[in-house]
Amino acid sequence: MLRRSRPLLFTALLSLLILALLAAPVRADSESLTWKPVEGALLKINGRALFKWGVYTADKKYQFLLILLMHRYLILDTKGRLVYELKPGALEQEGTDLRTPKPTGEMRRIPSSQWYFHDMGPLEQVRLRLDDYGGNTIEMQLPHMPDLRGLY
Repeated sequence: MLRRSRPLLFTALLSLLILALLAAPVRADSESLTWKPVEGALLKINGRALFKWGVYTADKKYQFLLILLMHRYLILDTKGRLVYELKPGALEQEGTDLRTPKPTGEMRRIPSSQWYFHDMGPLEQVRLRLDDYGGNTIEMQLPHMPDLRGLY
């Protein structure tokens, strides 16, 4: 009788273990953002290209953008039209990706104005003016992912 109940007992314990693992809450790191480089992006300051720059995004809709301007990191919230300055010590590099804390009220907010968004077909153009340091204008061209849903 004991031999017949072993497989049943093993199956019951295994299913309980699987249920416990599935029922455990999945912890998402809601306090940080993972940034991926935007391939094919263009960035200009006052109409000129910089020597050292980079554009990263945390989502596919470009709501949050991280831009590197020489030695200055800025987080752009395009939906809220806000710009935050990020201290370089807050960055963690993971291969080509970066991890930073989410923008909060504790970060230095940079005054900005004249936000402009334009969908140019394969590109999304974003332009804004930073009202600190002489009112520099940032212009970015970000590639869209092609919509291939109608082709199949």
